[in-house]
Amino acid sequence: MMKRILSSCFVVGSLAVWNAPSVAAPPPKIVGACADSFVQSKRFRMVPSPGDPDYTRTNEDFGKEVFIQLTNGLGIYSGEGDDFILSRNFASGHKVKVCLESLPQNCPPGDNRGKGYSFYDYLTGARVTGVDSWHMCGGA
Repeated sequence: MMKRILSSCFVVGSLAVWNAPSVAAPPPKIVGACADSFVQSKRFRMVPSPGDPDYTRTNEDFGKEVFIQLTNGLGIYSGEGDDFILSRNFASGHKVKVCLESLPQNCPPGDNRGKGYSFYDYLTGARVTGVDSWHMCGGA
């Protein structure tokens, strides 16, 4: 009986550790630096996404830019269309490597929009690049 209780405790304890929220590192601040984070969500920018009640797959991908939100607060605009958003790449919960690739140049004081990032999905091996703002510095 005691062996069964200990086995049950081990299984329950293992599940608790396995399902524990993972801690993400802060976004990199130096070009060339990288950090690990986790995908929180992957959604279309301005149209319904899979899971929304009014989402329907279409053959028209124009205007279906994808926003990938990470658990460390960083998000990038990257990819386009139903095929990208329906793929397993960068799905919620996936661990990703985030690298800062570029900084905006000649920006007005205080406007630092337009940082370029690359993401690598450890689970699927997919890579994608994008920017942290829909508008670059000095833009709308």
